[in-house]
Amino acid sequence: MKQVIAGGFIALCGAIINAAIIIAAGAYSTTLNSWVGFKIWYAIFSRDISQGMGLGVFFIISTILILAGILIMVKGAVGDASQADK
Repeated sequence: MKQVIAGGFIALCGAIINAAIIIAAGAYSTTLNSWVGFKIWYAIFSRDISQGMGLGVFFIISTILILAGILIMVKGAVGDASQADK
């Protein structure tokens, strides 16, 4: 049960960071003059400091947090279920 709660907390933190980055990029993308591809992804991942926000690394880390949290939750739930069978 502890792993499920810990995994949920980790996934929630990653989701909050991810949502904050996407909201900030959406607000920032209205000021872009030239871009390639989708405006939001360009704002997040662009290496051009004058055009992009440079948040690509943080976006990837928060996505990894979400995936790790889900993995921990599943591991904890499967472990709890296998202990209940015994």
